[in-house]
Order: sequence, then C-alpha cells, then structure tokens
Amino acid sequence: MHHEQKPLLSGPVISFDLAVGLRVMGTGKDMNAPHRLHVALESFLYQTRSVVEEQPGGANSQGLFKAAAFHMPATFKLSWTLRGAMEHLLMDYMLDTDMAHDLARLVTDYSLEIVDIALEKGADFVACEGDLAHNPGPLMRPEHYDEFIGPYHKELCDRVHNNGGKIIKHSDGNLTPLIPALLEAGFDGIHPIQPQCMDIGETKRDFGAKTCLLGNIDCSFLLVFGSPDDVRKSVKDTIAKAAPGGGYIMSSSNSIHPGCKPENYLAMVEAGREYGRYS
Repeated sequence: MHHEQKPLLSGPVISFDLAVGLRVMGTGKDMNAPHRLHVALESFLYQTRSVVEEQPGGANSQGLFKAAAFHMPATFKLSWTLRGAMEHLLMDYMLDTDMAHDLARLVTDYSLEIVDIALEKGADFVACEGDLAHNPGPLMRPEHYDEFIGPYHKELCDRVHNNGGKIIKHSDGNLTPLIPALLEAGFDGIHPIQPQCMDIGETKRDFGAKTCLLGNIDCSFLLVFGSPDDVRKSVKDTIAKAAPGGGYIMSSSNSIHPGCKPENYLAMVEAGREYGRYS
C-alpha cells in the first residue's frame, strides 16, 4: 500500500512510513515492555488467585466465585490514539482507507500478543475497552465498523477463545445498532448497557439468548447522588429484567469512580447478593 498524500488531519502517525516504523519495533515477548507486562500480570493474578484459593473449592465465604479479568484497549481505541484524536481516524475511514487498515493491522497484532501473555498468566477473560458509541448512537456507520474494526475484533475474539478464555466488549453509549456485528465478531458479553440511552429489558429480549449482558446500574447519577434505598430498588428491578434465564452480570454502568458514594456501592453489592441468586 502507498500513501502519496499527507492526511488532512495530523497525529502521531501521519504516514504509512511511520506506521511501518512502529511495526518494525515489534512487540516481541523478549522486549522490555512485554517483559514488564509479564511481571505486572503475574503479580496481579497471583493476588487475585490467592483470595480465591484461600477458600475450599475456590469459592469465597459467601460461596461466590471470582474470575480474573484483563482490561485492555484494542483496534479502535489504539488506532485513534496513534492518529492523535478519534476524529482523525473517523476521517481516515472516508479519506484514507489504506491508513485505517494499516493502523488496525498494527494495533491488532500488538493486541493479539498481549492477549496471549494475559491468558498465559492466568486471566480468565478479557475486557476490551474503547467506546464505539455515544448516547445518540454509534460513532461510526455500521458499514465502517464492518470494514475497519469488525474483522480485527474477530481475530482478537478467536485468539481468546482458542486460548480457552472469554472476551467482553465495553462501550458506553447506545450500542444497539452495533450489537449484531459485535456478536458476529465473537464477543461473549456486552458491557455496560448504559441506562441513559439503552433499555436493558429490550436488550435482554433482543440479544439475551445470544450473549451475556453486564452492567446497567447507573454510576452517573444513581450511585453518585441517590440513596442506598434508591440503589437497592434499581438493582432489584434490573435483575428482574435482565437475569431470567441466566446471562446477566450485575455491575455499574461504567465503573466505580471516585464520585460514587461508598454507601451506595455497598448497597449495590448487598442487593446483588440478595436478589441475584437463582433458586
């Protein structure tokens, strides 16, 4: 592939030659950065496993099992980071398709190797971050996802599955139009079903038989400004909508960030344990 014209918008990677230079640097497991990842993962996963293995059969005192997750960006987020801003990459989807594919290939190859390391060190599943949507809907056309992201996501999902793991896709925003393509790529779960723009009951109805749903407990307002009673009610209602038949993991609608009230977080966990058991 040749890029004779400089892209209209600039970022850290503004030419094919620079992308090739990054590829030549490589991500071999004998290099410093992946070595540091080996050490960091060994430490994290050892601590996680220690908590679980202290209990008979791997369960904690409440009879609940824990799984170790590896959280990582992948094709879309890493590509636009190298381009300097998300809008630069979205412009490439229309103005420089070769550049978009070159970057996707580069960062996917890197992600595949990192996934291998994480699963080798004992991660149970991979959480693939990087928003693909905002509240009104996807950040790109579905056909752009199908061309520039989906095939690379499939490689990542296949690699995880071939190593015996599971993989979920995180994206804030209204992800509904892209969920069929994400499932086709091979993701085992979708997080977080943002309550401001997605209805978890409808998502369960439409996709619950095909995937695991995670999240939906509002961390923008409820966990920040609500009361523990408000949180318990939301958890109970959400479980009633999303859990029948299995395939729902209760969590916040993004993360437990510093703005969340500690008492609300505790109320969420306690309500999950109270209402989230199957008879």
